[in-house]
Amino acid sequence: MYPIGTYDRFIQKIKGREEKEKLTNVFGVLLADVRQPDTRGYILNYLDRFNLSSGEYIDFYIPGYFENIDTFYKTETIELEKEKYFFSSQAYDEFTRKFVQDFGLRGKGIPVLYLIEWRKGVFEKSKIIEFDLDGGEYSVKKTAELFEFLFSLARENEDLGGINNRLELEKLGEYLTNDLIDDLGIPLVTIGRNIGKILIKFKVK
Repeated sequence: MYPIGTYDRFIQKIKGREEKEKLTNVFGVLLADVRQPDTRGYILNYLDRFNLSSGEYIDFYIPGYFENIDTFYKTETIELEKEKYFFSSQAYDEFTRKFVQDFGLRGKGIPVLYLIEWRKGVFEKSKIIEFDLDGGEYSVKKTAELFEFLFSLARENEDLGGINNRLELEKLGEYLTNDLIDDLGIPLVTIGRNIGKILIKFKVK
């Protein structure tokens, strides 16, 4: 886990990955605003737990947070490995704007996690999976489960396509095990549509 202040610093970091031997070309960007109570309670308060596994397999960058910050007013903080990081709403908002623009994403609500496979070249050509943590199956309350699952895939040196396929299979398995029995009384086309939604949800951008 890397609290990263500015967008420029983030770009330096990911370009620096080219000079290091990484088990995977996949990295993550976690947009998490500490001012949101659920985001703090279910994600930012557990960064140390996530950090135990992340660096070895997938680097996760958390924008808008600085080790030191010059300010005349009180600002929110987070802690990681006993270090305190200060939140800058200005840096966070600027990061979000530039990140969405450069990587060809749609601006969304937060919190949101992006898994990105990028080697070199134009950022817009990166492969990206997006996880909306604001609600649904990957809500903030289930973020820990999501991270653990992603780390387990990274340990197997999965690229983004492999991670995407495993996510599809897991969700299809859950549907066939838990929900299909409830859908047996509805038309097959509806069942097919439900399965289609699962496949589209994890389509790599």
